[in-house]
Amino acid sequence: MATRVEVIVTGEVYDDAAKAAAEDAARTGAMVVPAFDALDTMAGQGTVAIEIVQQLGKVPDLVTVPVGGGGLLGGMATRMAAHTSSTRLVGVEPEGAASMAAALAAGAPVDPGRGLPPSSTAPLSGGSAPSPTRPSPPPAPT
Repeated sequence: MATRVEVIVTGEVYDDAAKAAAEDAARTGAMVVPAFDALDTMAGQGTVAIEIVQQLGKVPDLVTVPVGGGGLLGGMATRMAAHTSSTRLVGVEPEGAASMAAALAAGAPVDPGRGLPPSSTAPLSGGSAPSPTRPSPPPAPT
């Protein structure tokens, strides 16, 4: 069975691209794969930790991990915690899009209304993964 993949690059920031993806999915019936805040996505991103250990041939003492939406850091932290307690993970993010730092300082996800650029509001904005800054939402009423 042949599968057709179309890559659409649009927008200046993550929020623009996420909006375009949702609109395309509504129009075409395509499935949107969350970029960071879904457990399956985070689990997949956690495989980077496996690759690091395999390539080094040992468990590292320290790994610096880029933070955008937090999925890579969350996935790697979960994987490392399950297999070693000796590795320290440090999340790093650009000063101009310090969404994780802002969320941790606020004690909750941040939004554009707090004066941050839209590209820095992505963490935990649209998915369902629990986080240290936001408890899991209650189930929807039936």
